[in-house]
Amino acid sequence: MNDPYLGWRDPIGKLVRFRTAIKYLVNQTDKFRVRMDKATYPLADMQLDEFPEHIRKIAKKVLAVRGAVAKSYETDTLFHFERLTPKERKALIRDIVKLYEALLIDLGRMGTDYYEIIYPKDGEPPSSKWRERRKPHK
Repeated sequence: MNDPYLGWRDPIGKLVRFRTAIKYLVNQTDKFRVRMDKATYPLADMQLDEFPEHIRKIAKKVLAVRGAVAKSYETDTLFHFERLTPKERKALIRDIVKLYEALLIDLGRMGTDYYEIIYPKDGEPPSSKWRERRKPHK
């Protein structure tokens, strides 16, 4: 049976969640711990079988980090991303971006009828006239 979603479960829902994650990844006003807590929260309840098999190793790493840095206190659980080494921090960010890129590529391959839903609302794709008008960099 041919899978129209290429191994993704709810690819549009994933897009919404990853957009949120990326928004917080690029936020430079919060400290790393807070930024990563906000960035990984939308991904927290995802399961490995919701990802295509060929990227599940990356998904497994991303999904495991939040649990690894969790510390339960009497009234709350905090996620101590600040305890990650610089190498682990870079790897986590890189892996989140890899998953997002894979989703975007696969959404394009799906030939989805959801273009109006998934295309960013802040702007339209550049028209051919825009490309003709712009001056090449020298």
